[in-house]
Amino acid sequence: MSEMTRPPRRAQETASPLSPRDEPPLKLDAFLPYRLNVLAGAVSLALSRIYGVRHGLTVPQRRGFVQIGEARSMTVTAVCH
Repeated sequence: MSEMTRPPRRAQETASPLSPRDEPPLKLDAFLPYRLNVLAGAVSLALSRIYGVRHGLTVPQRRGFVQIGEARSMTVTAVCH
């Protein structure tokens, strides 16, 4: 079969197989989902300090108020879920 008529190879066929030992280790500090999670935690902690001192709100209470504020109208059952 000539190059012109040969079907293209799939990525699995062209990629060299790596054993688990050959794969580079995961660098957590460079992994975007991890970094976003750390950032979200830091922001939540900072907001907890601000709203905890000013208004005596805990994290779950603050989240409840955010839900109510975004929905404008919500039942108690909906807030609890």
